[in-house]
Amino acid sequence: MVMWDESDTTNYEVLKSESVDGPYEVIGNSDNGSYLDSDASWPTNEYYKIRGAISDDNSVSTSNPVQAGTNEQHVTKVPILLYHNFVSEEDQENGVVFDEYSITPAEFEQDLQYLNDNGYSTITSEDLLAYIYDHEPLPEQPILLSIDDGTWGVYKHAWPLLKKFEMKADFNVVGSNIDASWNLVHNGGSREGESAPYCEWDELKEMVSSGEIYLCSHTYGLHSYHSDGRIGASMIEGEDISDYIDVIKRDYELSASCIEGWTGNALITMAYPYSERSQDTDSIILANTGYEFLMGGTTARGTRANYFVDGASHDSQLRIMSRTSRMTGTPIEDYLEAIDAHDVLEDDKQS
Repeated sequence: MVMWDESDTTNYEVLKSESVDGPYEVIGNSDNGSYLDSDASWPTNEYYKIRGAISDDNSVSTSNPVQAGTNEQHVTKVPILLYHNFVSEEDQENGVVFDEYSITPAEFEQDLQYLNDNGYSTITSEDLLAYIYDHEPLPEQPILLSIDDGTWGVYKHAWPLLKKFEMKADFNVVGSNIDASWNLVHNGGSREGESAPYCEWDELKEMVSSGEIYLCSHTYGLHSYHSDGRIGASMIEGEDISDYIDVIKRDYELSASCIEGWTGNALITMAYPYSERSQDTDSIILANTGYEFLMGGTTARGTRANYFVDGASHDSQLRIMSRTSRMTGTPIEDYLEAIDAHDVLEDDKQS
């Protein structure tokens, strides 16, 4: 991201070169003091100039070159940890499967205790959106806990622990599974004995109302692997873009009607099923739905944490998020240390 001091009502041109001496080519325009170069890579020798500031004699000036990697603005780091199932011994005795993505309630409690003891503050997508659009400050050590799927263990085990520690999390639910669970329960059925029981809408509404859970989408009906050649919300090879847009818009509208209808809150975040995504799907989904954030896999951004330049314009902040999966048997501090070791950031510098 390139940032500069702006003047009112000025349209700037952003120029780029692989050499400090040029030649420079125009790569885009901006009517504010920032520009996101989505084609930038690191580490490379790339240089930028800004053209468009009007001097006293009404001539158009061009800034001195600035090398990529130079940043004097404060950068906020937001690691995101991805959770799935919370399964107790009693759950397992009743037939609930404890798979590689499951953790015990005791492990989750240890995670929250560690965050509490080490100065972390949990945030949600809603907090992040207020930071980007309204420049609402984030806490000194923000972290986002992102829970996928919608399983019943969140209601039974994770939510009570979040309340205990006064923390919060995003909960990304598969709408069709929540509908099926609601229909089961409200028609006299039982989730006892199911291998992967899901929450139902009344439970989700209760959690959202309490303030610890912010409800997001894991798609309404696209959480399937190789259904008609599609993996999750990814594009099918050779699929026409207009057809893909129709699929994504229809699924978003179903998710939004459920989540907004039950909770009254706007739907702003989608977690990719299986973390299957591309730059093409990112841009198509953000341009054709109401989603503001897309949750990907470990290095969806190329970094394992997510970095935001304080004060940058909302349209220049990346909206695809990296998440690190929390697996059973590994302490939370190991994940946080691995995130920092991978990204190798100096205190307030972003490479």
